Amino acid sequence: MTTQLQSRCHCGKSVFTVAFRTESLPISNDYCHCTTCRHATGELALNQGPIQGVPLTKEGDKPVDLTTTLTAYNSSEWATRYFCTTCSAHMIFHDHRRPSWAIAVSTLERVTGVVDIGFHMFVLDTKDGGLADHFPFYKGVELPRYAGLPGSQTLARGWHLANQTEGVDQARASQENLAGYCHCKAISFTISRPSTPSESPRLRASYPDLLHPHHSTSPEVLRNPNEEQWWIRGDGTKYLAGYCACSGCCLSSGSDVMGWAFVPRCNVTWTTQVPASATCFDLQDTSSRPKELKQYCPSEDTRHEFCGTCGATAFFWKSTEPDILQVAVGLLDADVGVRAETWLDWHRERVGYEEEATNVAVVEGIKARRAGIM
Repeated sequence: MTTQLQSRCHCGKSVFTVAFRTESLPISNDYCHCTTCRHATGELALNQGPIQGVPLTKEGDKPVDLTTTLTAYNSSEWATRYFCTTCSAHMIFHDHRRPSWAIAVSTLERVTGVVDIGFHMFVLDTKDGGLADHFPFYKGVELPRYAGLPGSQTLARGWHLANQTEGVDQARASQENLAGYCHCKAISFTISRPSTPSESPRLRASYPDLLHPHHSTSPEVLRNPNEEQWWIRGDGTKYLAGYCACSGCCLSSGSDVMGWAFVPRCNVTWTTQVPASATCFDLQDTSSRPKELKQYCPSEDTRHEFCGTCGATAFFWKSTEPDILQVAVGLLDADVGVRAETWLDWHRERVGYEEEATNVAVVEGIKARRAGIM
């Protein structure tokens, strides 16, 4: 017996039916923190559940031709990832060795009773625990944190690679530029420390839901009338970072929660090849964009940028406020670890748009740790 569910991306062009063995539900699944998953998606960790057989058509009656709406990317000699060509949602993972298939859990029409989070794996790749430190509990149960595959060494909460390595050069924590890149390296950039231009009075932006819930805050307050430069933190040395659980992030990335850093455009520099005419990092100027940087417009004034080759989410920004970018933290490569805490100040008081969460238990797990409940 199988249970069939539909999976869809944000733009709605990629809709499939997938089957689960009914007797195995709910599946105890992993959050994968490996370097490949992070740089191929822009997410801090990937949650994909194994399915029974191959993906099926929307009607569920026959195998689907994935290449009709999805782009295939071979992230290794044995793994192919499929993401929506239009909105970049990483939806399907194919392991050629078994062979087996998996679906991005956040794209399912229903999660409750289908997939549970059972453990974190490849936490060693994060250097600092990554999302596993911010999400240690699921439905009140502490999740095992495996260094690699299940059964490998477990890492305690608060583990940090620097604490396990003799002679660590602490100066690395003050690196001058923070690198970011997708898995295929078609999109690469660096971020510089906050500077005079990033604190310029001309830079204005309304408050994100992360700081002020949009559903319960007056429009006047959200407009940031006092022109607070909320993106600069840590005595002027860091940028604001946090998680978002909005339906847009979940369905256009394939993630339960998306980690974002808020960075002024003037502090981002391309290191990938861009047109010779490019004079600055300007996503509005089509002549200065890398060839593989693709754009999806979830709404009239919002822009979602991703790599057209590997599908990694890179940036999110508003056409009405183009000077402040949301940068996908999963692409960053800080010496101190994936949370880049010498660069980013993580706001833990709220998960952005937590009311829209696909998997409420994930948000509750993050909030429980934040509130010191467990």
